[in-house]
Amino acid sequence: MATVKIKHVQLRCCNIHPEAKAAYAFTTALTFQLKAGWGKTLILGEVSPPWVIVDPDNQNYLVFNHWKTLLPRRRNSDSMLKVMVWPIAETGIEELAWRYVADLLDSSIHRESVLYRLAQFIDIAPEHILSKLRHPRKSNSLETLCRFYADESRSPIRMKVEKYLNERDGE
Repeated sequence: MATVKIKHVQLRCCNIHPEAKAAYAFTTALTFQLKAGWGKTLILGEVSPPWVIVDPDNQNYLVFNHWKTLLPRRRNSDSMLKVMVWPIAETGIEELAWRYVADLLDSSIHRESVLYRLAQFIDIAPEHILSKLRHPRKSNSLETLCRFYADESRSPIRMKVEKYLNERDGE
């Protein structure tokens, strides 16, 4: 098993891994329930530092998981960032990135936007990621899948799914 190292690196040396860019882009639109600076004494990057692998040129760190501290509204003004450096990606980078997105959706997303973002996640996540999620066998409609995953009544789900589909289709 490969050894994971903890390092402090300059924020400007961290980039999103190419296989994680779609998942990261999705999370930049999320609104979290708590404000970014609510717990200044408990720095999120210290609890779950970003997971990185070293770029082949050994100059940059490619982030593929736990990038919440790198989101535009959550960036710490400090120039140094604690990261977990993985010598190699032992499993699929893309899958780890989308699993992290699912975890963010499940944990602290703003209540008013969670159903909309859930519909978007189900719509845009790669099929091989979605196939690993438990889902109903009767229907694969976006509304049915959202109802299955959300602890919410039918009416709010229908409204948010319709809003998402209308915006996606440009109506």
